[in-house]
Amino acid sequence: MVKYSASLARYRAQGAAARLVADLDTARTQARHSSSPRLLRFAPDNARYTLLTTAQDAANASGDITDLSLDPYRASFTVTGLTNRTIRFDGYGVANQSARITLSSAGATAVVTIDADSGRAHVDP
Repeated sequence: MVKYSASLARYRAQGAAARLVADLDTARTQARHSSSPRLLRFAPDNARYTLLTTAQDAANASGDITDLSLDPYRASFTVTGLTNRTIRFDGYGVANQSARITLSSAGATAVVTIDADSGRAHVDP
């Protein structure tokens, strides 16, 4: 049973990382296509992040919320390298800073790195 639970934990951590990379790519693509900034605001305390336009951010609107603590991920995360736990993609899809997000699920971890120069995110091997 130990092998199964470890395998499930790895699957959840990798799945959460893949979801985060896809959402970062969506924010980057939306910024490029609309020629207007997009923000991803992280709330590690409750394992959530929110995709926002600058208008939603200015109006304190909720945006698109992703909760990684729920099924199928059951994950938590920590963020390093981000000021105010927010990454901003400008109208060209370029990130304002680099970051590392470490996702965990039942002891298994996966790390997502965001490169400020390209704006791309990837799961570290």
